[in-house]
Amino acid sequence: MSLEIQKRKDGMLKSKWWYGRFAVNGTRKVVNLGVEIKGRVPATLREIGDPRFERSRAQAQVKLDELIREARSHKAAEKHLQDLYELKAGEALHNEPLTSLERIWDDLPTKKTRSERWIITQHNALKAFQGFITQQYPQVETMPQVNRSIALAWMRSLDEKGFGAETYNHKLILLRSVFNPSENTGVLRNPFDGIPPKRKMTVHREPFTEEELEEVIKHCDDLFRPIFITG
Repeated sequence: MSLEIQKRKDGMLKSKWWYGRFAVNGTRKVVNLGVEIKGRVPATLREIGDPRFERSRAQAQVKLDELIREARSHKAAEKHLQDLYELKAGEALHNEPLTSLERIWDDLPTKKTRSERWIITQHNALKAFQGFITQQYPQVETMPQVNRSIALAWMRSLDEKGFGAETYNHKLILLRSVFNPSENTGVLRNPFDGIPPKRKMTVHREPFTEEELEEVIKHCDDLFRPIFITG
């Protein structure tokens, strides 16, 4: 594991963020640590920079260490659950990649035929989720790696984008159905279970009073006054 700074060929910074390099399941990963590079950047990381640079380096190292601990802890828990399942089922789990989400949804049983428009809408929602994972959690590549904190972060991002209750809840139901535990996907715990739906706002409307109705009628023209009174 190591810290990295991305530079262009001319030596200038390509990104203002610290990156961390480490391995998960034998695969090397390079992750944006979300820590900004500050101060005077030395020619190489083997050299010592000014105090501001060294403080940002220390913050990035802490972030990288946390990320590695989380990855190892998640991997150990995953391995334990997988061993339990394989012991009971007598067969190995298949860890489905996130790129299969649309196909998995397509294969889910349905009571009625899905329209082409509905299929496109659901596929786009699943692709958006995959894009979020790729950007925010590049080390996550399979469905079993999606944990509850990731699921909550995704739903929080939808809320911050201003999605209404109906759309928000549809997206929650979609992912909950796709991540239903199955030996075909390797998912042992549904990360979206228990996430509450967004409550719909109820607007209470009160009828016009007699005085208000009279005021409205006064301002109606000759064409609409009879229609309004009849209504």
